Amino acid sequence: MEVVSRLPAPKDPAALDRLLEAQKILCSSCVSEEDCQQAVILLQELGNPLDEGGFDYFPALLTLASLSATGFEPAIEQDRQKAASLYLQFLAHERSSELAADLLEEAATALCNIVREEKSGLGVAEQRRLEELGNGAGAGVVTSVATWARFSAHELDRQIREASEDPKDREKRLAREAAREAYRSEELVRQRGRCEDALARAEELQLEGNDLCRQGQLPGNAKGSALLAQAFELYGAAVSVLSECLNSGLHLVPEEANNVRRRRGTIQSNTAQVCISLRDWKEAQRQAQAAVEDDPENSKSWFRRARAEIELRDWNSAAQTVDEALKNSRGRKGDDADANMLELWKLAEEVSKALPDFKWSSSKPLPKKGSEDFELRLHGFWEYQGGKFEIKLTKFGALVFEEESVKIDLMKKSKLTWRGDFEMVPGMVLVVSYEPGCDMVKTEFIPPEDCPADQKWKGPTKFTAKRCAAPPKEPEPAEEPVVAAPTPQLPLAPKVPLKIGQTVERRDRGEPWGVGLVTSLKPLQVTGIPSDWPNGYEWHEVRLATTQVDPEPPAPSVPDDAPRILWLSGHDGISGCYELVPEMLQNDRPVYRRIEGLAGALPVPSDDCFLWYRGGNWSVTKTLHASPLAAPFLARCGDASGRSRHPLDVRRPRWFVRRGRGQEDSDPAIRLSAAHPSSADAAGYPPTASRASLPITASGGSLEAAQPVEETDDTAAAKAGESGLSSEECTMEEMD
Repeated sequence: MEVVSRLPAPKDPAALDRLLEAQKILCSSCVSEEDCQQAVILLQELGNPLDEGGFDYFPALLTLASLSATGFEPAIEQDRQKAASLYLQFLAHERSSELAADLLEEAATALCNIVREEKSGLGVAEQRRLEELGNGAGAGVVTSVATWARFSAHELDRQIREASEDPKDREKRLAREAAREAYRSEELVRQRGRCEDALARAEELQLEGNDLCRQGQLPGNAKGSALLAQAFELYGAAVSVLSECLNSGLHLVPEEANNVRRRRGTIQSNTAQVCISLRDWKEAQRQAQAAVEDDPENSKSWFRRARAEIELRDWNSAAQTVDEALKNSRGRKGDDADANMLELWKLAEEVSKALPDFKWSSSKPLPKKGSEDFELRLHGFWEYQGGKFEIKLTKFGALVFEEESVKIDLMKKSKLTWRGDFEMVPGMVLVVSYEPGCDMVKTEFIPPEDCPADQKWKGPTKFTAKRCAAPPKEPEPAEEPVVAAPTPQLPLAPKVPLKIGQTVERRDRGEPWGVGLVTSLKPLQVTGIPSDWPNGYEWHEVRLATTQVDPEPPAPSVPDDAPRILWLSGHDGISGCYELVPEMLQNDRPVYRRIEGLAGALPVPSDDCFLWYRGGNWSVTKTLHASPLAAPFLARCGDASGRSRHPLDVRRPRWFVRRGRGQEDSDPAIRLSAAHPSSADAAGYPPTASRASLPITASGGSLEAAQPVEETDDTAAAKAGESGLSSEECTMEEMD
């Protein structure tokens, strides 16, 4: 038994023999009832005082208490009251402080647990002995033992008082405790709900601020400062929401309160980065300091605080900040941790130039050997059962998965794993894993979580592909060999004047070669002409156009049937009247600009909204920009065929509205028509007329819509998406 084996050996040889015999019995693999009773008798003789015929070996009381607390098969039954009395007798012994502190603390803890369970059976006398232990008597010289003893005494006092109180008073007390517990449960639910609501509102504001911050940091963006200022305001609103939640009191949900505080620290760190981009160093330092106080583990907050202090030339504070950040980064592993460490040491080198005598608490890590870049091995063609795909690196550095018409930008998630969003289906994700040992690729398409079960793909979603050779390239047409023409004698001919633009028979040293158009004339100085040639020849270098001149394709123009006015309804953010911008084409298609909002809808913001064609979609954006990062879709309608000439030319349009970064939802309420929604049918929208819609002509200041032609093709246009930039490098300037 463990307690017996940990007891110190007694000095009396007879007592030692009894202790060894008891230990042998209790530690045997097979023990009978007689053996258990014999071990108890031996331990009792050891623990009894000398005047009672014992050996006054008080550590045996701890073994007896342990046997009574847990029971020992087959003869010793569990007796919590006897165990509590033995524990108290053991701890109160005058020489108990001679034993190891861990044994004493275990005994005090076991006694306290029995008292809390109200199974100790102790009375007022035992309470006083517990109070003496708490004041330092016996084993109370050990601090932890004294603490447990005081707690046990307080709990025992409460039990004694409640046992002797009047039944009416007990009923009132129980009612008060029940009401207090009910209020605590309700308050717990309220505080947890406040945390969830605050985190959801703050996340929405944070994501919107992150989008504006990324656009504001794009090189060459003329509106960068304005976008960063808007991001600063959104971050401030998110911080206010979280601060109000923390100030409302969250003492019952400490874990949720810590989550709210850490999220506030992350947003304040992002605010500091915005201030750094705006070169507002004072505000950047203040925001970064607040972020460090809320979340000291966020290395980006330390970096941004140090960056602001360096720009403010506060070298002492910058040195302390960088040194503290370096100490916090010790022991962290991973690519992000290594990159953050290198960035911090760059700041440390700047500080060392101003404070050469400053002693850093950490040493600069040695440069690591470059690890193998498995992304380079991933390039090539891969073949699986039923298909073939290619993984390639574009000239802009993006890793792209391409299979037929499907293109997905991949972002590295780990050493051998990449992930990309399949934007043709919102929420669909592709995960690519590489096995370098066998040179194989595993792909898995993960459907969106909110996809109904009846609409999910029932077939396989995981595929294993092996490397294959690139498909043979189509042979290029062989060039006809240039055969040197013979050099015949120049025939004599009368002098014929040539004119530019004249169609003549082209000759090569007198041999007919074809019919061409004279484009230029230049006198040619010819040497070696026989002197006896007649003077009736005129030598010229005649440059001719090709024999068959292809006509130039006509320049793109606005289609004749394109409506001049469009009405978009069903969504307050983009609804309104859109007017055709004259003489403007984007991607060979007309562009519409919002000029007014709908009656009853939200006011039209000051920013412009454009309805135009980009990446296989008729979309609504804030600006006319080819990059989806600079001008993300506010709403879009896919055109799978790519043959639409104007927005009403799409068959069965289906609109999707953006609700966050990389997230969009289908909105069947959006309608696009050539007439005002108030003049539409009973449903509030014009009849379905897409490709067959005729143009609107202006006559006398009024707009007249031509009659639509009935659709005959029932094939619905598939959803078309535009691949955006999805791979981002994690740096100190990245928004969290």
